[in-house]
Amino acid sequence: MSYSTNIVKTKKFTVTERMILVLLMLLSGVYFYVLESDFRNRFLDIIFGIIYLVTITLALGQSLIKPKKIGNFSITNKGLKIKTGKELRTLKHTEIKSIFLKYSGYGSFWRSHSPYGNKNFIIIFDHKKNKTELEILIKNKNEKNKLKSEFTSTSLKEKFSYCTILNTKLQF
Repeated sequence: MSYSTNIVKTKKFTVTERMILVLLMLLSGVYFYVLESDFRNRFLDIIFGIIYLVTITLALGQSLIKPKKIGNFSITNKGLKIKTGKELRTLKHTEIKSIFLKYSGYGSFWRSHSPYGNKNFIIIFDHKKNKTELEILIKNKNEKNKLKSEFTSTSLKEKFSYCTILNTKLQF
């Protein structure tokens, strides 16, 4: 009985980056749709066309950017192992008070918003009231079923409480 997956950090655009993207998209949109063709030249058509395509791709395709792997998360018979960078943290099952899973789906071109896995979070509370929040990847349906079987196994149910955080669209 064991499960292992990657701990990741998803790229988030800052407010400044988003404002620049919106401004560039609006500028190129005005150039193509408002400015009359008599005042346009071929060079600017190409430049604003590239800007428009890049900003639309970034706006709609942000989920296609692969999340950065920052560590590993695994569940074993002895406990949870969290490895980030050079630090390895092991939590025995007896040290864990509860685990919450915020499930947003597994990776798929057809069933989710990202081929790498949506933003799935595991929040772990120990008896010392320490909180550990991890963003993990659930790559496919098989990985989802493995994780589900780990959490619903009778040996783990007896040791700590586990629940999913409500999500209106998906069922774990």
